[in-house]
Amino acid sequence: MHTRHRTPKDTTVLTPAPGATVADTIAAVTHAVDQTQPLTFQQHLGHDDVYTRPIPGQGPALFVLPGIWTGQPAELLAAVRQRRTADVTGQCPTCRACLDLAAGQITHDRRCPVSDDRLRPALTRWARQVGPARGRRIVETPGEQP
Repeated sequence: MHTRHRTPKDTTVLTPAPGATVADTIAAVTHAVDQTQPLTFQQHLGHDDVYTRPIPGQGPALFVLPGIWTGQPAELLAAVRQRRTADVTGQCPTCRACLDLAAGQITHDRRCPVSDDRLRPALTRWARQVGPARGRRIVETPGEQP
């Protein structure tokens, strides 16, 4: 399908797969966030969850999302759920940032609690504090919270 490459300035650039064009790659990203296609949980992978969504005529889009546990504090759980929703829909429910199709990423407001700069350190701190007492993993399709 396509690959993402990090540049020295920590920005993301989409690179078309062999034989594909930039337009093909942008179309694939658009289909990946198309909510008319279902998300399917595949597996837990470390601290993350893996989901797929079919892209008609191209195979599945793969989403690797932060995992959720029963022991997460309410504020952190809400932020992780919002991030998961942003990643699979292309729009952040918190800061309203939208997916940049040419880059294949969402640039959240710098104060947004689901941005990488805020969420990753919060998850790391929490995981260190509680260790194995995180609770059990929750399998929950993003956007369909209880």
